[in-house]
Amino acid sequence: MKLEKGYDQMQVRLTDWIFAFTHGFRYESNKVQKEELEFLEPYVKEQTLPRPCQIEAIQFSRPYRLVLLFFFDKTKYDLIIDIQQGRWNTQSSIIERLTDKYSGLKINRKDLRTLIERCQYYQRNSIYAIDCIRNVCCLCFTRDPRQKGSPFPWNLSYITKPQETAEMIFDLNLSQASMYST
Repeated sequence: MKLEKGYDQMQVRLTDWIFAFTHGFRYESNKVQKEELEFLEPYVKEQTLPRPCQIEAIQFSRPYRLVLLFFFDKTKYDLIIDIQQGRWNTQSSIIERLTDKYSGLKINRKDLRTLIERCQYYQRNSIYAIDCIRNVCCLCFTRDPRQKGSPFPWNLSYITKPQETAEMIFDLNLSQASMYST
């Protein structure tokens, strides 16, 4: 997706941004050497976003969080993106809906609840957070990733382009995983 010069990133539909982000993340993960993939164990699939994956995007407010849940259901098409508004006090119904929708994955409701609950408490000055359970990857943004702006003064536009954001997150995640593995 190429944007015209001066095009406001906020005009990019969230669905389009997530689609481009996922492709960018996959592109970056395809460049990883086999030896490096071992750092991502036991969640290689969940941290490389292979096909097919389905994306559930939930926009929470107070505090704002964009939660991207990637599910890996082989019985469903790749890159189905469902966006909904969420409220922190309705997590139970969200979890019930998702575990029913992806019942073939046999997702533990308590584990899924933990993924989503953690998102509420991430520091506002965090760029993102990533966490996994079997068959689910959770990415959480504390700001709308289509907006310019950073909690860090040295880089004010780090998170506007989906490709760059995907590369940054994948590389940071791989670097952190390799530090813990050595």
